[in-house]
Amino acid sequence: MVISNANIFHRLISVYIVFLFSLFSYSQQQLKGIVYDDATKEPLEAVVVYLDGTTKGTITDAFGRFSLEINTNYNESIVVAYLGYKTVILNPDKVVDQKNVLVYLTEEIESLDPIYLETDDWSREKKLRYFKKYFIGELRIQEKCKIINEKDIHLYYSSSEKTLYASSSVPLTIKNKYLGYTITYFLREFELKFSLGSSGLRLVNSIYFAGTSFFKEYHKKIKNKYIVRREKSFAGSKLHFMRSLALKKLQENKFKVFYKGFAGDPYEYFTVELLNNFAKVHLGVERVSILYDEKHQTDMWISTDYFLIDGFGNYSPIDQLFFSGYMSNHRVGMMLPLDYNL
Repeated sequence: MVISNANIFHRLISVYIVFLFSLFSYSQQQLKGIVYDDATKEPLEAVVVYLDGTTKGTITDAFGRFSLEINTNYNESIVVAYLGYKTVILNPDKVVDQKNVLVYLTEEIESLDPIYLETDDWSREKKLRYFKKYFIGELRIQEKCKIINEKDIHLYYSSSEKTLYASSSVPLTIKNKYLGYTITYFLREFELKFSLGSSGLRLVNSIYFAGTSFFKEYHKKIKNKYIVRREKSFAGSKLHFMRSLALKKLQENKFKVFYKGFAGDPYEYFTVELLNNFAKVHLGVERVSILYDEKHQTDMWISTDYFLIDGFGNYSPIDQLFFSGYMSNHRVGMMLPLDYNL
C-alpha cells in the first residue's frame, strides 16, 4: 500500500489535535436565543449567527430562534448578522450563562459615500489591485479566490498619509476555490501604508485589516485537492505556530526560534503557563526570528507584556503582536477557519 506524504501529515495532525484537547479542557455548551427587529419587536428569520473565524454557525427560524454550539474555553466573538441591519457582536463570557439570549438588531441607515478633504488621484482599478494583493494574496491565489461583490468595497487613497483605506458596509462574499471555502467577511477596516524608498519607489510599510468571518464548505464532499492544500496552508502558519507554542511543541513541529541570529531553546524566550484553559505567553526578549522547516522565516515582536492563546490556537490581543515574513504573507486566500482539524 502506498501512503502519500499528505496522508502521513494528516495522521500526525490528528494525533496532535488529540493532545491539544488533553491540555485544554473541553466544554461544549448550547447557546440559545431569539433575534428581534429593534423597531417593530418582531422576530427576524434567516439571521446568520456564527462563531467568528470558524465554520460554526446557524440561522434563525421563522420565530427568530437560534441554537449554536460553543466551547466555553474559546475566546471567539459570536456574530449576529443580517443584511440591511447593523451587525451585533456578542462577548461569549457575558452570554454563555444566559438561558435565552435576546438580540435586537437595528436597521442600517443607508449613507452616502464619505467626503474627503483631499483629492484621491488613484484610479479605482489601481486601488483595487493593491487591495486584492494585500487582502486576498498573490496573483496565483487571486485567480482561484474571487470577491463576488467587489463593487461594495469602498476604496480611498490619501496622498498626504500615503495610505490606502478600504471598508464595506455589506458583507463580502469570497469564493475560495483554492481551499474549498465560501467566506462571508465583514470588513471593518483596511489600511495599507506606504513609504518612499531612496530611489523614489513606493514601498509597502505596513498592512492592517480587521473584520469578522464565517466559513462554509464549497462542496458537500471535501475534495482531496482541498485537503492537501489546506494541510500545506496550515503548515508553518500563525495558527500552526500558536497551537505548537501553547503545547510547548515548537521543536517537534519543525519550528526553530532565533534571537540576535542565534538559535536556542524556544522556551528560553517564551514563557508559557496555563491560565483558565488559556495559554498565557510572555516573550522575554524584544524580538525573535522563527524558522519553519528550515526554509520559511518570520520575525515576531510584541508591544504588550503577554498574550493569550485559546483552544483554537487563536491569540489576543491581535493588534499587539506583529509579524513580518512568511507568516505575515498568509492573507485571506490562504486563511483557514480557526476550527480547522479540530
